[in-house]
Amino acid sequence: MSWVKDSADRAAGALRGALDAARGTTYQPLEGRSEATSREQAVYERWQRFRPARNAYERAAYESLPRELESEMQAWETDIAEQWAKEDAADRAAGEAGRDAREAEAGQ
Repeated sequence: MSWVKDSADRAAGALRGALDAARGTTYQPLEGRSEATSREQAVYERWQRFRPARNAYERAAYESLPRELESEMQAWETDIAEQWAKEDAADRAAGEAGRDAREAEAGQ
């Protein structure tokens, strides 16, 4: 029965590709956008399951997804590094303020 599902899946993908071609729809990379459309999410899930691309839109998405994920990971790492730097600076400032208070008390 799996061949029936696979055939139906390929046919649905081909029809969607024909509709994309008629409408002029092309895949736009997610870089710079925070939310993926439902179709982009479906393509991403298909890519994660190692399912073959069925049309030009999916092929373009499949080619772009590794770069998009790498870019997203780099942005996340940058955000984390910046957060850690802020926390470290706050810890240092708190430590210096505590030391200054102790020195002020000792000097009185």
